[in-house]
Amino acid sequence: MGLTPDEAPKKIQSLMDEIKTFNGAVSILWHNSYFSELKFRGWKSVLSDLIKMTQASGGLVTKAETVIPTFNRSSH
Repeated sequence: MGLTPDEAPKKIQSLMDEIKTFNGAVSILWHNSYFSELKFRGWKSVLSDLIKMTQASGGLVTKAETVIPTFNRSSH
């Protein structure tokens, strides 16, 4: 999306609000290279804030392998 670390939280919050409206789920793939403050300054805190935001709104933060069985059961 070409967002800066300063712009990302507002966009993330907007997406999270829409997902919650439809009782949806979201999966986030966060590449470990974005933990480098040398090359990707500011993005590590965006992930930290995203996790806090999700938990504060009652969302689940976990590994995909934890929720896959839930979706597999509901599709039968």
